[in-house]
Amino acid sequence: RSTFQIHFYIVGLLFLIFDLEILLLLPIGMTLYQVGNFGFSIAMIFLFVLTIGFVLEIGLGAISLDKLNFNSAKK
Repeated sequence: RSTFQIHFYIVGLLFLIFDLEILLLLPIGMTLYQVGNFGFSIAMIFLFVLTIGFVLEIGLGAISLDKLNFNSAKK
C-alpha cells in the first residue's frame, strides 16, 4: 500500500465543497426573472461569501501544488 499526502485529501474536500456550492447557483440562474431584486441580492451575497472563502484558501496555500514533491510517494 502506498501512502498519500494529506494535501490530496484537502484538495479533494475543497473541490467537493465548492462544487456543491456552485451547484446551488443553478436554480437561481434558472429562475432569476421570477425571484426579482431580493433573489438577485441574495445570490450576490452568496457569491461574495463564496469568493471570500476561495480567496482565503488560496491565501492560506490550501490549494497550491508548488509544495508537493511527487517523487516522495515512490519511495
